[in-house]
Amino acid sequence: MKANPHFVHFKYHDEQELVQDIHDEVIQILGVNCSYIPKEHFDYDLIMGEDSDQRFTKSYLIEMIIENNEGYAGNSLLGKFGLQIEEQLTFVMSRRRFEETHVPDRERPHEGDLVFYPVDQRLYQITFVDYQGPGFLQAGIFPNYKLNCELYVPSEEQLQTNIREVDQSNIEVYALELPLTNITGKFIVHEKIKASNSGYEANVKKFWPRKKKIEIQHVTGLFEKNDVITGQQSGATATVDQIIDYLQNETEPVKRLKTNSNFRNEGDVLIDWDPNNPLG
Repeated sequence: MKANPHFVHFKYHDEQELVQDIHDEVIQILGVNCSYIPKEHFDYDLIMGEDSDQRFTKSYLIEMIIENNEGYAGNSLLGKFGLQIEEQLTFVMSRRRFEETHVPDRERPHEGDLVFYPVDQRLYQITFVDYQGPGFLQAGIFPNYKLNCELYVPSEEQLQTNIREVDQSNIEVYALELPLTNITGKFIVHEKIKASNSGYEANVKKFWPRKKKIEIQHVTGLFEKNDVITGQQSGATATVDQIIDYLQNETEPVKRLKTNSNFRNEGDVLIDWDPNNPLG
């Protein structure tokens, strides 16, 4: 016997809209406004599948709700760097609201993108996107996205959304301290500086005029010695002093620990790497 054609629960548009409205209303009542930050690629290698220039520069406000309010999920792992405590959260986002936000190059949330949770002022990275939950085809649709996230660990990506709360939440971002000479004016925190010779840019994290040092982040390249840097907002100028020596300053104990070249040289004596005679 065929199914009754008068009771089809997965094709009615009005019923699908009602289910979507209910899910959206629950998220808007119980959720909070989070910032969705997509990852941008500027030097993606199609062969190696990696990008050395990844940035987070745009933020989109979307309401989300946490699936579990009892606390962080995750396990405690003992690794080679000590005890690692995973801090994971699961956010639920409306499918309709994500489409209305019009995130460029995103038909759905992508793994690797960031979510800023304003309650604890921390960034979380999306590890898996479940588009089939909660529920399976309610009225014939999937109304929400479930974002499995873990605490974001920076790895030289540039985070600059021009939203102070978001940019300052990444306190573990890599920073470089430079010695300066011939300082005129005072650099402003978070302003962009540019070098006259090399053309590289960076953002000011801290500035110590008495110590004649500046701490920068989001560096686009290695500044050269005697490079004159200029603040784009303050107009302050300074000269980079001995940047190469400053970065390559290694003590003798550190140099003795670097034995890669010794292993390579001894391996060349034992093994013949001639491609025309692999058997030696």
